[in-house]
Amino acid sequence: MAENTKFHSTLVVTNIKHHIPITLDMETSQYHSWATLFKVQAKVHFVLKHIIPPTESATITTYQTTKAANLPLWNRLDVVVLQWIYATISPNILTSILVANDSVANAWQHVTDLFQDNKNSRAVYLET
Repeated sequence: MAENTKFHSTLVVTNIKHHIPITLDMETSQYHSWATLFKVQAKVHFVLKHIIPPTESATITTYQTTKAANLPLWNRLDVVVLQWIYATISPNILTSILVANDSVANAWQHVTDLFQDNKNSRAVYLET
């Protein structure tokens, strides 16, 4: 039986690759472009807080209230945006971040960590 949820524009995005034409991989230095395009789509569809939850105490309460107001919709949107990440990264990155029952915020952080933690070694690799 389907959950009783409201319509959300995120649910009608059938191919995120039309909006994010970059496939993120470790060999290219396109993390910044990929992340920027991804955040733009998240802002367009009002799901940026799914990938980057607020950290200021004033906005955390609003965030938690909004999430609790329609938890089934929130959970569904989280999974859809998680699919967006999975669809726009290479199989190697997917394998390294794939976790059962993960949230999109955790997956986003794993991808960010892969690229931010490897800045120096990736720079050496790209120079060679």
